[in-house]
Amino acid sequence: MTKLLSFLPKKLKNRFVESFAGVMGLKVGASGLGFVLNVLLARFLGATSFGVYTYALAWHDLLIIPALLGLDTLIVREVAVYKTKAEWGLLRGLLRWSNFIVLTSSILIALIAIAFVWHLDSRNQPEIIITFSLAMTLLPISALRNIRLAAMKGLKLVFLGLFPEMIVVPILVISLSAAWYLKSDRSLTAGVVLGSRLIATIITLGIGIYLLQKNLPQEVEQAEYRYQTKAWLSKLLPFMLLGGMYVVTSRSDTLMLGTIIGAEASGLYNPVIRGVQLLAFVLTAVNNVLSPNIAGLYTENKIPQMQQVVTQSSRIMLLVSVPMAAFFIFGGNWYLSLFGREFIQARPALTILCLGQLFSIASGSVGILLTMTGNEKSNLIGSTINVALNIILNWFWIPLWGLTGAAAATAVSTVAVNIFKVISVRQKVGIDSTALGRF
Repeated sequence: MTKLLSFLPKKLKNRFVESFAGVMGLKVGASGLGFVLNVLLARFLGATSFGVYTYALAWHDLLIIPALLGLDTLIVREVAVYKTKAEWGLLRGLLRWSNFIVLTSSILIALIAIAFVWHLDSRNQPEIIITFSLAMTLLPISALRNIRLAAMKGLKLVFLGLFPEMIVVPILVISLSAAWYLKSDRSLTAGVVLGSRLIATIITLGIGIYLLQKNLPQEVEQAEYRYQTKAWLSKLLPFMLLGGMYVVTSRSDTLMLGTIIGAEASGLYNPVIRGVQLLAFVLTAVNNVLSPNIAGLYTENKIPQMQQVVTQSSRIMLLVSVPMAAFFIFGGNWYLSLFGREFIQARPALTILCLGQLFSIASGSVGILLTMTGNEKSNLIGSTINVALNIILNWFWIPLWGLTGAAAATAVSTVAVNIFKVISVRQKVGIDSTALGRF
């Protein structure tokens, strides 16, 4: 890694390498914990109850987008810019204002969602109702956690920001669920597991708030609050829509499988999603490190350095990801059998999604490059195409081919949107984002 980035200034190189190494280590640990957690849940809950748990979390992940209003992405960019320009009052004002807005919106959305579901069906499917209500109770806590994480990313403290959520939460969920299982005559439900996640998230939110307060520059605490409410509000819609597009795309196959075929199909598909997430953890790690650095370099108009960082990071991502993809493609039966024999039927879906993800990784961090350079509208157009194509293909292909149809729809839409965004990055930013990029 150090040799690959030897052309960069020493300070920038050291910062990038340290951040990347830390986040990569964190991602590996989190991926291992997440894998263990999902295997245990699939084993002890069974496909149906595991599907209910997955289905409820999918709705939580979808509704958190309007709850956040796009502020999490805006904060990463603006905090990085404010830090570069030493505008401490604006940084302090943005954090205070965003916490108030997000807490209000998330509570309102959670209450509306709970009321709607209970009115829709409060008797016929009690496990789904209870689990969904717990997922909505989790919504405001998760939203505040994401605001804190965004601020940590903007300050280039990615490792400290991610640690509570990625390591502490799964450990607590496993521990609390195991404690309940042992004390309740070997009984475990989706509601109990989601309740454990709720407690774990509350604990880690407290840890995260403490870490943010401890690591904010001293100048921030001494500065007076400054607000640019109109400017912030004018930027929110594209960011909110972008976040919504991302979650809809990442969850549309799971949600549509549950709606068209049933919750059990969502449960069977979950190990496929988890496998692809393990494949994508390199891309996620690089994006977390790149976000504030790209915003800072672009503010200082250091385009050649941006090109160098982006090209090498894309090559590193692809180099690491190819062996992992080969493992899932050729060892898919072994991997899926860890969740249970009934999950092996999802192997074709796993292979298709891995191929689509490899194309995405080879395309580079296109979304981050567009968003962090002020070209979020181009990113939004591409993401809109992705969502529309994904939903249309899922609608037609899931009834025909089930799990394989859902995976094919996601893979095709992924290839299409990455081609569009690669071209947009070349036109708008002036650099090549792919692993074949030029220096």
